[in-house]
Amino acid sequence: MKVLVTGASGFLGRAAVHALAAAGHDVVGLVRAREKAALVEAAGGKAVVGDVLDLTSLGRAIHGAGAAIHLASGATAKESVAVRVGGCRNLLTAAKAENVRRIVVGSGYWVHGHRESTITEFTPFARGVPTWYNGQAERIALDAHRAGQIGALVVRPGMVYGPGSWFAAMVRGLQDGTWRYVGNGANHWSPVHWADAGEAFRVVLELGEPGGAYLVCDDRPVPVRTFASFVAERIEAPPPKGVPRFWAALTQGPALARARGANQAASNARLKALGWSPRFPDYRQGVPDMLRAMGVLR
Repeated sequence: MKVLVTGASGFLGRAAVHALAAAGHDVVGLVRAREKAALVEAAGGKAVVGDVLDLTSLGRAIHGAGAAIHLASGATAKESVAVRVGGCRNLLTAAKAENVRRIVVGSGYWVHGHRESTITEFTPFARGVPTWYNGQAERIALDAHRAGQIGALVVRPGMVYGPGSWFAAMVRGLQDGTWRYVGNGANHWSPVHWADAGEAFRVVLELGEPGGAYLVCDDRPVPVRTFASFVAERIEAPPPKGVPRFWAALTQGPALARARGANQAASNARLKALGWSPRFPDYRQGVPDMLRAMGVLR
């Protein structure tokens, strides 16, 4: 099946393209600049220059596709609102015009905010999270599904560790001694290996129930301090230190500080029911593999 992936050259986009292409799909990756094409092609897709905010180029890219995945984002919060929310609306418009049957919207489990109990797909959204626009994009797609316009699904990854994004920043910060956890670092995160996250998008695209959402995380939530200490030990960096919550709020902004200090132990049961199973069940197997892939494991 031909599948369009927006944001295909990005962190999650490349993982999804690789998983889809490896499964035999004809993957078209939308990129905003020609110089990003090599990243998509290295993952096994065909790059097409276009923009989710431009319906004309989006319509050309999605022509003939049976499904689409929305992973495009922006470099700033303002740009991300436009790309995630406006781009989702445009993708739905283009999909309906081309009779595309299914659309998957990438989101993130930060929409649920701090939770003392285990997060599931039915845990309410929280107010004031830094990626609130992901929740808005979800609602737009699922409203279209409920209106009978298209089969829409949502994927909410946890903390995806891979060759980029927050994990690469953590590795650099641990190496130079600048990375800090918030508070005492006892709050839990739900990590997942980059390749396992890409595979989750494929499984949901092929087998997910339209109208539903799926959390993506491995089998072992872990305290942030424990996770960071494990990474530091593997790369022979000094043990990480914490920063008081008030200082994190002053230096990072209140919303981001709350998110980094939030407790987010999530369940992958619904995704596993589709047949997905992580190649790396927890960070202790997955992190060394990723560090080797990044060339930083000594």
